[in-house]
Amino acid sequence: MRVVELLRARLLELELPATAQGEEGAEPPAAPLAPSGSRAVPRDAPAARERSGLHAAASSLLFDVGLGASSSIGAVRVTPLLAAGAMWRLTPTVEFVLSGLVPLGKAEVSRRGGSASVETWQLTAGSRIHLLAEGSVRPIVGAGLGLVWFRVEGTDAATAYALSSEQLLVPSAHVELGVHWKLSRKFALSSGLCPSLALAKPLVEFADRQVFTLGRPLVAWTLRVEYRALSDSSRD
Repeated sequence: MRVVELLRARLLELELPATAQGEEGAEPPAAPLAPSGSRAVPRDAPAARERSGLHAAASSLLFDVGLGASSSIGAVRVTPLLAAGAMWRLTPTVEFVLSGLVPLGKAEVSRRGGSASVETWQLTAGSRIHLLAEGSVRPIVGAGLGLVWFRVEGTDAATAYALSSEQLLVPSAHVELGVHWKLSRKFALSSGLCPSLALAKPLVEFADRQVFTLGRPLVAWTLRVEYRALSDSSRD
């Protein structure tokens, strides 16, 4: 019995150190090493990238083109026009606008003493504000200054008077009311009404008699397709 007890005690002495050593020396499994040249990415990185992309896309260069109509109220009838412009959008709600209106026809005017055809060209610069920062449909308002070029060509004259042509270039101020409809990240539609006022008084006379005044006011309506050509976000 003593021999058996001694053997049992010996076996216990041999097993206990190994077990204790295994428990004391055990270490948690090592975390896998990242490949060389890579860096850890926080869990909220996609959200951060999305916010960064939204901020970067706020500043954009846009172009638009469309059709419309204009008239010097009380002077000439409505004539069709071609509209084109460029916009630098500084924030989601504020942009600077450069726009041109080219007539596609002439307005014929007849009064006692003669008749004439009138063409109206416009070049404007100003700022525009989107009243809502988000949404596919947003109202817009704007204001600015510009130049209006009237080409008046006599087509008929009373006896003893000769036909003549005049070109009048006058400064103008305008306001704009419209709506912007976003179709995709690159394309949108916009429609606007733009009343303007000639700051000089362009008078038209037939047979030495004043018959009408141009651009007091001049009202234009346009429907345009907008294209975002450049953004300061490389992903956009």
